[in-house]
Amino acid sequence: MAGKRFLAVTAAIGVMLGAAGCTNSDVLESSGSTLRVNVVIANSATRFDEAFFFIRQIFVEPTDPLPASASNEPLALINPRDVIEINANQEGFQFDIPVNLGTGPWRVTSIRLDGFFYEDFDPPASEATCDEYVARWAPTEAVADLTALGSDAVFNIVPDTINQFTITIDHALFLAAFQDSFLCFPRGVLGCGDAWCLYPDPSDPLFNPAALFLLAPQYLSFE
Repeated sequence: MAGKRFLAVTAAIGVMLGAAGCTNSDVLESSGSTLRVNVVIANSATRFDEAFFFIRQIFVEPTDPLPASASNEPLALINPRDVIEINANQEGFQFDIPVNLGTGPWRVTSIRLDGFFYEDFDPPASEATCDEYVARWAPTEAVADLTALGSDAVFNIVPDTINQFTITIDHALFLAAFQDSFLCFPRGVLGCGDAWCLYPDPSDPLFNPAALFLLAPQYLSFE
């Protein structure tokens, strides 16, 4: 995945279309409308030349407990065939999702992230910490389901219009939580020949998303 990344976002604002999945919301008054998701990257600047991850899925449920119980389970907004890639070195972009959700307020219950790829092409000389030294953080088959989102992860659906929902990611805090999701050890430990090594293999490091999950309320906010 070195060099040009697949489907890299090259403009600060890009629009991606994704058909909503099965809604199971026939008990509600359905609306054929659009949900425009605005992604804002705060504190985007880092040492990494490439900083990518995917928003793979957004799960929602109505805030009304009766329709929520009738739908049985959270609803997936993003068509699985679509790919929404976040270039975290940019300040933001937006994508539109055609939805057939019931009118009224909806709550985001979880956001699924994967496809993480961070690389510093000219890493600093500092060997003080693993976070400062390791140049490439690219776990394979890594998934993080963020469910502790707080009470403000709510958007409203109005029929026949473009409804807005903004996700703000504090990239500095997100990156710190992401790097805390790895086990890193210093030179001489477990055969590490560099100042620091990701465990067990730098090319396929172990990834535990607990830090991303637990710290989500610190780096995520919604409007």
